[in-house]
Amino acid sequence: MIGPLLLLALAQEIPGTRTPFDLSDPAALLVELEAVELSRLEVGGGSSLGFDEVVRSVDRHHPELLGARQRQGGAAGQLLAAEGGFDLRLDAALEHRPFGYYDSTHLIAKLEQPTPIWGAKLYAGYELGLGKIPLYDGDYETLNGGELKAGLRVPIWRDGPIDKRRAAIGKATFILDAEAAATRVALLELSLDAGEAYWKWVAAGQSYLVAVALYDLARDRDAQLASKVQRGAVPAIDRAENLRAVLTRREAVVTARRSFEQAALKLSLYARDDDGRPRVPDPKRLPLAWEPSPSLPPSELDQGLARAQSRPELARYRALQEAAAVELDFAENRVAPQIDLDVAAAKDLGTSDDANKVTTLGPAELKAGVTFSLPFQLRSERGEREAAQAKLEETRQKAQYAQEKVENQIRDLWSALNAQKELVDVATRTVRVAKAVAEGERTRFDLGSTTLFIVNLREQSAADAETKALKALADYRTALLAWQLATAITPAPGER
Repeated sequence: MIGPLLLLALAQEIPGTRTPFDLSDPAALLVELEAVELSRLEVGGGSSLGFDEVVRSVDRHHPELLGARQRQGGAAGQLLAAEGGFDLRLDAALEHRPFGYYDSTHLIAKLEQPTPIWGAKLYAGYELGLGKIPLYDGDYETLNGGELKAGLRVPIWRDGPIDKRRAAIGKATFILDAEAAATRVALLELSLDAGEAYWKWVAAGQSYLVAVALYDLARDRDAQLASKVQRGAVPAIDRAENLRAVLTRREAVVTARRSFEQAALKLSLYARDDDGRPRVPDPKRLPLAWEPSPSLPPSELDQGLARAQSRPELARYRALQEAAAVELDFAENRVAPQIDLDVAAAKDLGTSDDANKVTTLGPAELKAGVTFSLPFQLRSERGEREAAQAKLEETRQKAQYAQEKVENQIRDLWSALNAQKELVDVATRTVRVAKAVAEGERTRFDLGSTTLFIVNLREQSAADAETKALKALADYRTALLAWQLATAITPAPGER
């Protein structure tokens, strides 16, 4: 055992330490403690920061949500690009030979309009061939007014039911739907995170007030004990015991203040200023009373499960499945042979010094033809089909798992919500009992029937119960918000 002299020697050797103070005069240490002012926060009294204000800030300024909306905008841009596959197209070429045996000019211009009707293409053009045209370019020869031509090309098999343009639009449409659903997912998740941060901030702020009130109780009691010690009504050690409580409770105030400030920093990621920067909420804006708790909706678990089918996670996977199905349809069509029907009408305009040209080129012309193309091995097409089949099956498996996760989450939230409500009820009753016991113990102390040590224990138990109840209430409000968002009872801020 270390003796008093050794303790005294150790205390003198450790920098910043002093010898134990005289228990008969605890006021000396209290005066020393008062020299270091306790940093207090001004809590409450201002316009309260409501949860609705926080979620509006999330909707307008949170970077993750703004990023999700940009991805949705990018998907909209991809859809617009896919629709551009049906834009009217003009191709033109001019060839002139000013020197040489074949002094000639050849001009060709062609308009092409793809249509979504069975992959058909309409085209019309103008061609002019003047001068001495080589025999091998005889198709370029026209009368001096040129040739007008119009036609229709229709795919019979490949590119008929679906082609690259329509597949791109179909896929981009469903990807846009998936990104819109992903934006709603981000909105829901951020709303829940904001709710958790908000209610923790409220609970931490009110817990800080509980710690301050407990500290002030012990601090105010010192003056009463000083008078009683002076009269000999209580022993000096009671005042020393109260000083111990003052020190312990002051430490608790500092810890509670730190927790409150930490919760405020976390909340600032959601409660942003008008420029979108994190804004640490002023302690004066802490609600001193909890917002009325919305009653649990009458829908039971089965109804909650039914409502959860509209969850954006599931809508996202449905859209991704549709996009994968479009890819598979296109890949399967690529295995078919290319058979195209082409019908065109042409008419030369003008005249020519060569009567034979007028006879040959002058009459109107109608042409019809069929082209056929098929690679024998089709390895590229078959490989793309297998890849598309695998992707669709992968998406189906992910969709099934997402469905199972949602159902599991709903059951868990229902269980948590009911359990948390019970905990709030128990914690609230515990606070009432603990406060009554503490008040009764203080009365007994005034009558000399108990010790200050027991009084301090009762008061600390009451404060602990109140802090625990505040945490339980914050957890309940978070669980209630999670249930409401998960079952589409309360819309996310951007969906209000």
